[in-house]
Amino acid sequence: MEKITPAFLNNNVPVVFSANDNYVPLLATTLASIIENSSVSNNYDIIVLMTSISDENQVKLRALLSNHSNFSLRFVN
Repeated sequence: MEKITPAFLNNNVPVVFSANDNYVPLLATTLASIIENSSVSNNYDIIVLMTSISDENQVKLRALLSNHSNFSLRFVN
């Protein structure tokens, strides 16, 4: 198992989910809510523990965060 280290050095807020392709719509809604309620003074380190999220769905989820430099989205199989 790979070691997961913080994505940001300062003001790191870790958020961990577990999901597969069936939960991507719910995960997308949750990410949108986090973005809406986030603070620019914090860095959000989002980690998704996954069993099978398609490349297409990973791209879609990353697109939600593409305009937010204080967000990191990582997928761990």
